[in-house]
Amino acid sequence: MVRLPLRLQTVYRLVPPEKPMVDIGTDHAFLPIELVRSGRVPSALAFDVRKGPLNIAGEHIRSAGLSDRIQTRLSDGFAALNAGEAETAVIAGMGGGTIRGILERKDPREVGIRTLILGPQSEEEALRFYLQAQGYLVYEERYVEEEGKIYGILAVRAGKEPALSETEARFGRVALNRRDPVLRESLEKKERIYREILAKLPENEAGTERRKELEEELSYVKEAQKRWKEQDEWQKNM
Repeated sequence: MVRLPLRLQTVYRLVPPEKPMVDIGTDHAFLPIELVRSGRVPSALAFDVRKGPLNIAGEHIRSAGLSDRIQTRLSDGFAALNAGEAETAVIAGMGGGTIRGILERKDPREVGIRTLILGPQSEEEALRFYLQAQGYLVYEERYVEEEGKIYGILAVRAGKEPALSETEARFGRVALNRRDPVLRESLEKKERIYREILAKLPENEAGTERRKELEEELSYVKEAQKRWKEQDEWQKNM
């Protein structure tokens, strides 16, 4: 058994139990193998747009003795998914723009996908705004630190919610409300870095423009931190 990296462990815990799933961009298929091997899901599909990784995924599945419960398919996103084959889809380990493109090319809801577990490595803000505009609701969200980098994992389903603020789109409304400890550490780190850079900026035109950008970023960090402080004070007065 291969021990899943921390990010995939977090994805694993967010996958709804007892529902067939599809892993988009499966790479080596470690996630669907562990989901099926442990009995969390009854069956899985492992999709990848590249033949090389898909061949390796197939070898891993055969070695695990799970060829009867995990199928591999060469597929660009959901292109090879038929209606009713899966209820959960995982799309992780790629940029937010790439995830959005996958969702735009074929609406997964049209083939029976009820839950999306997304792991964007960039462009989280734009992805959250896109999801809301398309009628998706982020119902759970976790941050995880792996090898010095911090990643957000989103659990998404169809639904409506109030419009996101810029701060919520950047850091995640659910993560802010649940006071995610990894996010809190990330915010503190960002604040230190922004203040250190601001203190060293030259007093020229380029420095002035960069200062404006950093001060805007810092304002979002401070707004997010303010929500923690308000919740701390509210709990103390309970």
